[in-house]
Amino acid sequence: HEFVVPNATGTILAARKPQQESSAVMMAVACLNGTVQLVSTGLKTPKYAKDAKAAGEVLLDMGSPGSSIVLSLIWHPTDSAIIVGRKDGTVEIMALTSLEAGGSSRKSSSSSKHHRMTHAHAAPVRGITLTPDA
Repeated sequence: HEFVVPNATGTILAARKPQQESSAVMMAVACLNGTVQLVSTGLKTPKYAKDAKAAGEVLLDMGSPGSSIVLSLIWHPTDSAIIVGRKDGTVEIMALTSLEAGGSSRKSSSSSKHHRMTHAHAAPVRGITLTPDA
C-alpha cells in the first residue's frame, strides 16, 4: 500500500507487528514538527483481517509540536512504548496508553506517560538500541 504522512521527515520510521487491539501493521513516523504519528499501513494479516484501518490513517499523535526534531526511534520490546532520540540530545520514552482498541478517530497522547532525559547527551541522538529485555 502507498500512502503519505503530510508532515513526515521521510527518513525516520519503525513498523510494529499487529497486536490484539489492532488489525493491521502500524508504523511510527517522525514528523517535522517534533511529534511522532502512529499510522495504519493498511496491511492486513490473516489473524486480524477484519476491521483493518485505511492506509495512512493517523491513529495517534505523540509528543508536543515544536519539540526538537526526531532523529531516531525504536519500539520498546513489549510494543507498549516508543523510544525517541532528538536533535537536541533528548531521549524520550512515549507510552501508548491512550491508543484505544478499535478507535477510528485521531487521538492525541497528551495524557500518555512520557519520560524525558534531557541531560543524557550533549549531541544529537542519531540511533537507539535496546537489549531484548529493554
